[in-house]
Amino acid sequence: MIAEMLSRLSGYSGTYQLYGESAFADTVRTGLPWSDMPNAACFAGNRKYLYRALENDNIRTIFLSSQVVVADKALKEISASRGVVLSSKAEELFYLVHNAPLHRVSGAADVFVEPFVHPTAEIHETAVLAKNVHIAEHVTVGPYAVLHDNTVVGAGTRIGSHVVVGEDGLFPRIIQGKKTHIVHFGGVRIGKDVRIQAQSTVASAVYHGGFTVVGDECHLGFGVSIGHDACVGDRCTLSSKALIAGRTQVSSDCWIGAGALVSNSLHLGEAASVKIGAVVVSDVADGKDVSGNFAVDHKLNIARMVKKK
Repeated sequence: MIAEMLSRLSGYSGTYQLYGESAFADTVRTGLPWSDMPNAACFAGNRKYLYRALENDNIRTIFLSSQVVVADKALKEISASRGVVLSSKAEELFYLVHNAPLHRVSGAADVFVEPFVHPTAEIHETAVLAKNVHIAEHVTVGPYAVLHDNTVVGAGTRIGSHVVVGEDGLFPRIIQGKKTHIVHFGGVRIGKDVRIQAQSTVASAVYHGGFTVVGDECHLGFGVSIGHDACVGDRCTLSSKALIAGRTQVSSDCWIGAGALVSNSLHLGEAASVKIGAVVVSDVADGKDVSGNFAVDHKLNIARMVKKK
């Protein structure tokens, strides 16, 4: 399927090499190197992502950047169990296949969440629920909230007014010389007893079958933004106007202060604390407190402030 899709693309003749083509027929969706969905293709633009893809049995095809130097012998070993699309434009080719979209060409429907609204759920008359959402018991959805397809909401959760769940997030790439939006085909899974206050936004996951996740008993203040494919662990508190960028993993029991910005693809350890207004651009260890712009150890920041005085 992938080989056929690539052969139909104009302007890419001779810009890629195919290995292990027998695996292409089994590849039915796009995903991340750590995807938990079977038979996925992913993009590996560096060795870290390549190794993660090779450790993941769910990955059947790897779109590999030729900038990642791989010996011919290693490439042959990889292609014995996986398909490889090797190209200097591997990311561009990957997202062309993604936007096609691969899962639909492979026969899968865009929606994968079974529609259900529990009779005890309280849905405000002005709220907008797509057809394919799953709402558990005792959920409250406030005025003018919008829940898109492939949204799952756990029991006892309260969604405030003007909250948007499952909208496409910001994800532009240059494809065939044009700035192109990467379509989000995933969903959002919100846990039990979560409280999301007014005007917050949770973007859907990019890849079919995947979810942006908000864990059980999380509390999100006014105007919180959670990016695509992020995962917020249980019992986290995200204060008003906090922003978690795409693919970031926030472990359980974290505190994110008001107006704090956490960059993409980071990992925050358990019970980490990000102080008010911080700008986080690197991983935060378990139990660590960080503050400042750019965020560093909070005690160090306090010491610097005292020294200046």
